[in-house]
Amino acid sequence: MSATKINIANQGLLLLGGVPLTSLNDNTKQSVAVETFWGTSYRSALSAHRWNFATKRIEMAPSTDVPLWEWPYAYLLPDDFIKVQYLWPQSTTQYMTLTQDQWQREGEYILCRINPLYMKYTYECPIGHVDATFEQVLAAQLAYQMAYFITASSTKAKEMMGLYQERLDEARSQEGMEQISEITTTAELMAVR
Repeated sequence: MSATKINIANQGLLLLGGVPLTSLNDNTKQSVAVETFWGTSYRSALSAHRWNFATKRIEMAPSTDVPLWEWPYAYLLPDDFIKVQYLWPQSTTQYMTLTQDQWQREGEYILCRINPLYMKYTYECPIGHVDATFEQVLAAQLAYQMAYFITASSTKAKEMMGLYQERLDEARSQEGMEQISEITTTAELMAVR
């Protein structure tokens, strides 16, 4: 069964000791809380880790809007962008990623001295594409965000924050086992010196 907004919302509500929703539009305190906190909770949980299911790779085209100084190239971020994972100066199998002094994010753009530019990034994927581990993380994040609004208890909010962190740590560990090691190049090691 693929994830749905109402199933994950109900998991979050149950963590708070609430009653599951039958509809997201029933105008109850719980449904208002879900609608209020869903978007930020979803994007926050996506940005907390390099999720395999929410990863894309693209070649970026330079924008015609060039920065006035410092950076010769600006690259418009995709509409579904959440977070940069890696940037490369060329399409390659080696991980020669750009260091932080070679680029920066400014508004809706990546500013850089490199052209062409390749990016691996976390994107806002449809909720039906997430895995079960992420569902658990998102349910806890949503419960944390809704906790004070629904229960008026800062203790419950802290408890949900702790649960969110536990689930995120577990998910990172599980996902880490699925990924191949990122190879650090000699150039990157020299840049650290």
